Amino acid sequence: MKALIDSDVLLDFLDGFAPAREELSRYRERCVSIISWIELMVGAKTSVEEETRRAFLHHFQKPVTSEVAAETVLLRRKYRVKLPDAIIWATAMVENCLLVSRAIQTEGSVPLRQEPSIQAAPGSLNRRCNCASARVNSSLLFEPRIYGLN
Repeated sequence: MKALIDSDVLLDFLDGFAPAREELSRYRERCVSIISWIELMVGAKTSVEEETRRAFLHHFQKPVTSEVAAETVLLRRKYRVKLPDAIIWATAMVENCLLVSRAIQTEGSVPLRQEPSIQAAPGSLNRRCNCASARVNSSLLFEPRIYGLN
C-alpha cells in the first residue's frame, strides 16, 4: 500500500516513538508532500539535526506537480481548508495515497470515517492542525488511517 506520511507522524518517528516506527513499516511505498518536507526542515534546530532530517527525507518521494496544484485549488475552494492542508490532501489524492496523520479536520464538511488508532507520543504536541487524513478517490470518498488522535 502507498501512503503519504504527514509531518506529525514523521516527527514522532524521528523522536524515536515506537508506534510511529511501526506505522511507517506498514507501508511498502511512503511519500511526503512538499509541505511536510518543509515543516520538518524548518524545525531542525542544529546543523546535525538538519543533516539527519535531510538524509531521512531523502528516502521519500516528494511529488509536486501542476496536477497537485490544480487539485489544491479545487479542495481549497470547496472545503475552505488552509493552503498547506489542501496541498497535503491534494498530493495524497493525485498520488493515490493513504494519508497517515495524527491531525485531522473535525469541522466543516469534509466527511471522514475513522479507523481504530494508536495514541500519540506522550507529551507530544499536535504539531499540525486541520489536516484531513484519508485515502481519497475521485468521488471524494474517504478511508482514513488515523495515527494517534489527540
